[in-house]
Amino acid sequence: MIKYRIKNNKHPKGIEVVSDVVTEKTLAETISKRTNIPLGDVMLVLDEFKTEVVNRLASGEKISLVDFGNFDVFFSSQCEQFAPRFNPLQVFRNKIKQQPSKIVKK
Repeated sequence: MIKYRIKNNKHPKGIEVVSDVVTEKTLAETISKRTNIPLGDVMLVLDEFKTEVVNRLASGEKISLVDFGNFDVFFSSQCEQFAPRFNPLQVFRNKIKQQPSKIVKK
């Protein structure tokens, strides 16, 4: 089983802290919650993304897959690269259609 590191930005002095290594399922659940992308779709993308992650970890690189600022952009680009059939933007648009009352215009 592959283990990932999740970056934690809640350090009191604003320093990025890499938390304990987590399992793939925990990572997928975290991604799903933060991006509102269904867990099954996240697992599909992670599965295809696995080989690259293994290679990068093997080269000694520290990977922070969950980064509060750029994460959705990063994840979207990985989705396009590894699973072209999966479009997170479309998932987001579909959610907007289902819940129009939650969108507030400023």
